[in-house]
Amino acid sequence: MHSARPFPLPERALRADGGMRRLGVEIEFGGLQGQAIVDALLAALGGSASARTVAEWRLEDTLIGSLRVELDSRLVQQVARDVNADSVPSWLADVTEWTADVLERFASLVLPWEVVTGPVPLDELHGAEDIVTALREAGALGTRQAPHFAFGVHLNPELPDLEGETVLAYFKAYAPMSFETGKV
Repeated sequence: MHSARPFPLPERALRADGGMRRLGVEIEFGGLQGQAIVDALLAALGGSASARTVAEWRLEDTLIGSLRVELDSRLVQQVARDVNADSVPSWLADVTEWTADVLERFASLVLPWEVVTGPVPLDELHGAEDIVTALREAGALGTRQAPHFAFGVHLNPELPDLEGETVLAYFKAYAPMSFETGKV
């Protein structure tokens, strides 16, 4: 797809080894269930999908690399993994699959889903716009659509080098935000 225009590159777009710096992106939203999210992303970005559980998916070989689609709750993810575990007796399998489906449906009403990219080269980052467009067209909801929604977009940049001065500069830029939000 890649209908978006390339973003302007930062002043230090290259790593010390000359390669393009990369950035991971995490996009939170609500209003959809896992299968609908995966279907929308596959239609927009191509690739293939596999479900680890009803709360965790992996997409491979998309236009912007590998993606994870997760219900953003470690507890729900663990419950879904436990339901899929080999230790569940066969007579209980149908009940637990039904329970996991109900859990995913309910959790999708109050918990955010998250799409997480792998490291994307900065000069290809505009492809992440295709994720946003696909989710919006599929009916994804943002923070303003419900009083209990408080979603975010997280950017995880690769440093241009690992020199002490560079690391300290990025830490100084990051630390005040972290202390402000309580997520150090």
